[in-house]
Amino acid sequence: TLVNYEIIASPQVEAFLDNDYPSTICQGTQDFVPLVAQVSGVDASPVSWSTNGSGILTPTGPLTAEYLPSLTEFGVITFTVTTNDPANPNPCGPASDDVTLTIDETASATITAPAAVCTNAFPINLSVIVGGTGVTGGTWSSQSGSPASFGDATSLTTTYTPSANEITAGTVTIRFTTN
Repeated sequence: TLVNYEIIASPQVEAFLDNDYPSTICQGTQDFVPLVAQVSGVDASPVSWSTNGSGILTPTGPLTAEYLPSLTEFGVITFTVTTNDPANPNPCGPASDDVTLTIDETASATITAPAAVCTNAFPINLSVIVGGTGVTGGTWSSQSGSPASFGDATSLTTTYTPSANEITAGTVTIRFTTN
């Protein structure tokens, strides 16, 4: 007795970012992220793409897509590429693979300080809340160009005593620059 078996090559797929695109970008980047799939197996293309991101994912060819991140999106974005089911129904089924893109959160600093103070109310208490990927602190500075006095210019909470020129001018701009 002779039995014939059909051997179907299992589909395989690999997903990657095209053209050496960086695997980490900054929040707010409005570049299209190029995605490419490499497939093997019988009739394993075209592929479909999906993502957990909130941006716009657009197929651009049988094996390619591009992703435009949303302005507010940050964190690890996963892209999944899945082959079609060759020779449907195929006992091997489709194949899938993931590639990730990390979007670093934009640095931020929110200062808490009184809007106005009396000249007998020095030093002024300052505090800042920082955010963003890798941001843990920063440095306080006065924008008047006059020498001023910070209790600790690198602390998230500090005090500030204006210079004589700032007191005479009646105004001062204080900045906190994140690390």
